[in-house]
Amino acid sequence: MSLERLLGWLADIQYRHHVAIVAAAVVITAFMAQGVTKVYMEGDIEKSMPHDLPYYQNKDIVDSKFGGADTILVVVELDHGSNIKNRPHDIRDPRVMQMLIDLQSQLEGESKIDRVMSAGSFFPQGVPQTTEGVKTVLKHIPGSDGVFNKDYSITLLYAYANVGFSEKNVKSFTGIIQDNIDSVPKPPGVKLSITGGPPMVDTMMSVLWGDAVYTITLAAAVILFLLIILQRSIYKGVLVFIPLSLGLTWTLGAMGHMNIPLSIATVAIGAMILGLGVEYGVFVVERYMEERERKGRGQRESLHVAVTGVGGAILGSGTTTIVGFGALTLSVLPMLQDLGKTLALGIASCLIVALFVNPAFIIFAGKVTRRNNVCKR
Repeated sequence: MSLERLLGWLADIQYRHHVAIVAAAVVITAFMAQGVTKVYMEGDIEKSMPHDLPYYQNKDIVDSKFGGADTILVVVELDHGSNIKNRPHDIRDPRVMQMLIDLQSQLEGESKIDRVMSAGSFFPQGVPQTTEGVKTVLKHIPGSDGVFNKDYSITLLYAYANVGFSEKNVKSFTGIIQDNIDSVPKPPGVKLSITGGPPMVDTMMSVLWGDAVYTITLAAAVILFLLIILQRSIYKGVLVFIPLSLGLTWTLGAMGHMNIPLSIATVAIGAMILGLGVEYGVFVVERYMEERERKGRGQRESLHVAVTGVGGAILGSGTTTIVGFGALTLSVLPMLQDLGKTLALGIASCLIVALFVNPAFIIFAGKVTRRNNVCKR
């Protein structure tokens, strides 16, 4: 059977069973919408890298021998806005050093922390009673100035662990450190805050989440507006946009059900799919409307001409695009593999909707519109 005859047979089925096809599309979309809620952001860069390379194999050996390579920093600084009279004016104040010792001791008792380093490590025999005494001890320790800033208003505590960059692990580990910070006695006029690689990546992931939602919303709004302007009709614009939104929902839903996460490489996947997939629906709707409005043909004949006329071109264009993006799955980098999977999945969803569902939507919408017009009369 030739492709044209196969598409003609498909058009006949879509015309006769358009209600069933629309209902099936709604059911599938409802199922995929559940998968959308399972989509998560993977911020762990390590999982996006090829671990069979010598660099990562050596890194795993180092981590197993010397502890975690992820560093959480606790920034201890003087609060220059404080008006408390007896507050420290030098971060080397004995009270600050004793606080560091207490905090370091608490953190070392946490099972998830491999090791802790701070200026408190320089006082195994106890902290001198005066700031001058602390300075004297530090003078005899090579490299001790490296844990302070130039004006001695800030010092750092380093906590090492294998946290990774997953949102759940980072939040849990940061919570453990924050609980210890809250429980340790602090000198007046001293502030403690948490920073480091994992918390920064976690913050970046939160920003990317917001950007993902914003870009999808903006792209959808602009595309719908342009469709209405170019089609010169709200009805036609919506007719193209609804199947497009179904394709996006199916893609994100499939990602959720298949446990494919969003990452730095795939966070803009929604806007990309909307931009790449919109043309398929435009071709089908435009050709159908040309047969209906300009040539005065009936629904069935117009649908048959539209599906057979542009179906092959859409199928060819979509298939080659899927193959092109699918080639990314052969990349060494898992990050690019995920990008290839999601883009290929997105184009496939838009292609299926445009070729199999959109024609049924066109007939269904046309019959509903005609019925409403008859009822108004």
